[in-house]
Amino acid sequence: MLKWPLNQSPSLFTCQEILDGCMIITLETNLKRTWKDVKKAHLNWNFQNLFQESNNQNINKWKNVWNRGLGKLICQHLEKQLNHQVIFSQKQEIPIQVSNFHYILILDDSGSMKGDKWSQAKDGALNCIKQLENTDSAKVSVIIFNSNARIVAECQKPNFQEMNNKIVYSGGGICFEPPFKLVLELIEKYHDFNKIQILFYTDGEASYPQNAVDKLCSLSYNIRRLISIIACSGEKYSQQLALLIEKFKQYIQSAELKNSVGRLIYQVNGIINYKIQQQSLSQKSLPFFLNFRYLNYLGFQGFIQYFCIKQFTRINLKIQKFLIKLKICVKRVKTYLFILSQ
Repeated sequence: MLKWPLNQSPSLFTCQEILDGCMIITLETNLKRTWKDVKKAHLNWNFQNLFQESNNQNINKWKNVWNRGLGKLICQHLEKQLNHQVIFSQKQEIPIQVSNFHYILILDDSGSMKGDKWSQAKDGALNCIKQLENTDSAKVSVIIFNSNARIVAECQKPNFQEMNNKIVYSGGGICFEPPFKLVLELIEKYHDFNKIQILFYTDGEASYPQNAVDKLCSLSYNIRRLISIIACSGEKYSQQLALLIEKFKQYIQSAELKNSVGRLIYQVNGIINYKIQQQSLSQKSLPFFLNFRYLNYLGFQGFIQYFCIKQFTRINLKIQKFLIKLKICVKRVKTYLFILSQ
């Protein structure tokens, strides 16, 4: 079953409506692939309606039948069969949207970071980048700073190997002003995103970056509401970083301070997985989902018969009692179909 993972509702989109950039997750194998890759892997399957001129008409019919009762019956059946919560939702005239995210990773490579601290910070950043390779709708920028700051990856598609070679330790003093100036430049230069996630790691204390922070906080509300920041001060408390986060809390969507790089990595991975899920389509049974495409060819009556025969022949003995209830459901569905045909 295709579903939206966050609200436990089934996906109500046909093959033609799903965008190539959407992620498909097969729950049996936990394999994540884009819809484009799924289609490439099954070149002998027909993902398009054979009769394009009737596509909109069929989608509209399917929407009406689903909204008028069939959808609720199917959700109830799947919830029992799969032993998994399936929430019924009405199909609306809303196209699938693929969200765009800009992840800005800021790493301190000052003298005090040399050794294990730098290795941990770099590994954490690369771990995030590796996670982001699962989606086509994210871009990554990497800023490395000491007393100065440099952009080593600028708003580009996540590439673990390439960025591993670019994230290199330099050493030097420490100043918070330069990296946040570069953050401001990136935000102003690349503004076609609906989420900006900043991840900041340092182990040192530096002066408060007053000018850069004031400029960031003076951005328009429509931009500031897209920005979130998670900062990590290593294992020790950073007063200036704490003041920085308190300031940001008043102006941007969210701001958090962590004192452990391990916790930072854990939380960032959670955020990335959450964002990927927001633009993903998760499926419990790929063959069952793809069989929905036969709706266009068999008609609604044929689809109901197909649903009953193919799905319930696999039900084990423990749920045979639901067959009686199914017969009642089929009668109701036939009533809906008769009404629609009038």
